[in-house]
Parts: sequence; structure tokens; C-alpha cells
Amino acid sequence: MTPRKAAQPPAYRPRRGAAVRDAATGFVGLFQAFESKAVDQRGVQTAFIRPFGGGVEVEAAPEMLREPTQDEILSAKVAAENKRSRERWG
Repeated sequence: MTPRKAAQPPAYRPRRGAAVRDAATGFVGLFQAFESKAVDQRGVQTAFIRPFGGGVEVEAAPEMLREPTQDEILSAKVAAENKRSRERWG
């Protein structure tokens, strides 16, 4: 019987509301929380990121979180504002 491997805390631990980038997808948003889930008898941690401008949180692997550059933050904010504007004015 092999020993169970506990979920390892991610190296980058952002504060709630901090801008983060999911290196796997390139998604940039605001960090909400980490959540641990039991999957196949082992603990798996998930990070939740909310888009700039609000909306449904996306899930990301905690080890893929990175601090975004200022250009990445600005680009995500502009994209969110453009989306909001299109929804408002059709």
C-alpha cells in the first residue's frame, strides 16, 4: 500500500482580491479563495479566480497561479470594460 500524498500548498499564495494569472490558460482576474476537495481518496486544491468586472469564477490549479504583469492586468480590465459596454449598448 502506497502512502497517501497530502495536497501540497502552492508556492504562490495571493491575498483575496489580488490580481492573478493562470499560467495554464492565460486568464487574468482577481483571486477569491483556495478550496480543498477530496478526489479519489486524496486532497486536491483548487483556486477560484473572478473576472475583472464581475462574473462567474473560474477554477485554476493553484500551482499554475502567477503574478500578472501590469500589461496583462490592463489588458484584462480593458477586455472586461469592452464586454460590459457591448452588453449595455448592444
